[in-house]
Amino acid sequence: MGFLKVIFIFCVFLLPVGAEPLDFQEIIKSKKVKFIKLPYRVSKDKERLSEIYKKFIKDDSIVSINHPMVEKTIKNNKRINFNNLKANSRFELYISVDLLDFDKLSKFQFNLKKSQRTTQEKLDKLKEELSESPLRASVFYMASYGSFTQNNPAHADVTFLQNSPISLGLSVSYYPKEKPYNFAGSIYYSYLTTALIDQTDDEVKVDPEIGGNIYFSYKLKSPKMSWYTGVDFEKFNTFNLENLQKNALVTFDTNQVIYLTVGASRAIDILGHKFFTKLSYSHSVVSSRDNSFAASEYNETFSGSKVLFYLFKNLGNSFFAHSLFKYHWMSGPSDITTLRLGLGFGYIL
Repeated sequence: MGFLKVIFIFCVFLLPVGAEPLDFQEIIKSKKVKFIKLPYRVSKDKERLSEIYKKFIKDDSIVSINHPMVEKTIKNNKRINFNNLKANSRFELYISVDLLDFDKLSKFQFNLKKSQRTTQEKLDKLKEELSESPLRASVFYMASYGSFTQNNPAHADVTFLQNSPISLGLSVSYYPKEKPYNFAGSIYYSYLTTALIDQTDDEVKVDPEIGGNIYFSYKLKSPKMSWYTGVDFEKFNTFNLENLQKNALVTFDTNQVIYLTVGASRAIDILGHKFFTKLSYSHSVVSSRDNSFAASEYNETFSGSKVLFYLFKNLGNSFFAHSLFKYHWMSGPSDITTLRLGLGFGYIL
């Protein structure tokens, strides 16, 4: 047969979509903001709004003019010139509850009339709502499109489109209390449709794919981002090109690969919308291959690398949309490259 090129035009998924653990602390920060409203009297001429907020929010908080609580305060006090505040002038100050320092608020309330104070019952309820469980989880769905090439000059060159209709997964993170690090992991299951070869009438059933990862992540104060490292696991199928060339039989080898991964993540603002991003590089450290051709002359396993870019956006308080770009390049009994784009949604438990 010498040289053979096979094109797949049916929905097939031979390399896993992938799953990325979420940074739930960043997600919580980007949820719909709740406010507490306080009557405030300006203490001096030209007191700045940023100085006022420092009296009520956590010391490590950074607030810009575009923060929702600042915008709400300005919008609901149109008669006040916040660029030139006058001593003893009064206005309603809105404070985001996730930034609120309850000790500072308690001290401030002593100067208010009893009718103006926020009740202890309400404060306790806010504290309960804001208390973050150390264990957070989400479930997600993703569909993807991609291209795949596998070649060995001595046997065959295989090219096809990859379209995965369904991948389901679970992401879990653990945050030790008041620590700058966390542990995260995820697993996924991908339903694989039947593969149809354009040049034959053969239909090949492809087994479901599974995979996962475990990461250790450390959050930096400056710049505001996290670095993470850990291991990824992927179980995927590849063509046995030797069997294809010698016997005109389409069979798949099952591969299991463990990667060492390093990456970085951070929240970014794009046109006033907050997104959570991740970028990682992985290199294989352990690999195995179940050869589907008993008389094969090639028994080596696949090794190589992948890069991944992940983008996440909150949709309300519990739902989210996410997407990924992933590129593999591997060598072994043949050379493999795969490019994948995924899009889906999920729910935070």
